[in-house]
Amino acid sequence: YNQQQYAGYYGAQAQATGMQRQATPYGISGPTPTPTDMTNGEPGKTACNTLYVGNIADSAGESQVQNLFASQPGFYTCNYQARPGKPPFAFVQYMNATFAQNAKKALEGWPVNGKAIKVTYARSEMKPRSLMPPVSSYLPPGSVPHNPYNMCTIYITKLAMNTSEKQITKVVRDQPGFVTMHFTKNLPPKSSFVFAKFADPESAGRALTTLSSRVVNGKTFKVTFAKSEMKTAPTPNRAIL
Repeated sequence: YNQQQYAGYYGAQAQATGMQRQATPYGISGPTPTPTDMTNGEPGKTACNTLYVGNIADSAGESQVQNLFASQPGFYTCNYQARPGKPPFAFVQYMNATFAQNAKKALEGWPVNGKAIKVTYARSEMKPRSLMPPVSSYLPPGSVPHNPYNMCTIYITKLAMNTSEKQITKVVRDQPGFVTMHFTKNLPPKSSFVFAKFADPESAGRALTTLSSRVVNGKTFKVTFAKSEMKTAPTPNRAIL
């Protein structure tokens, strides 16, 4: 993807959240990373695509931590944990170990709400559904997310428990290039989910961007590219019965 485009946006986002180090064309300024010494002096640690972030100020919220690490190229996802009586921490995953190494070198010791964060390699890599690019909450408005496998199918989850198939169908089929979808209704505490197929990868990307900001029954969708295509022939404008 265009690293200059995304990194410039991410840098601006980091500054907007009170993180004052100067932005550069490839993210927030920091030591220039090299491909050698991937473990950065961490004995017994193996470089991987996942970082552990500790020493986070109690007053720092999830969005602050997430936006900071999203400022670095290759960002994928952030799992932030804040439990009662315990200091917050986070696991941050990048598209590969080299991106993680660069982010580690750039952000180790970064002050967030007056406290320098500590960044190390995680003991093991996070295991998300698939290593796909970030969802639209980290993208400039109107942009299309990077789609490295040219997927035409998106996966929608985190639906409100009272969301019906009729409601989600109306929202999804209004997206340009829509072909078909499959809705699976789960009982609490599991969330229902949807696979939706579009006529081409660009239409799927635009739908992902649009739907990631949609709120139905008080809850915002979580949308990613699917791991594999729906086994349905692409027939644009196919109606759902």
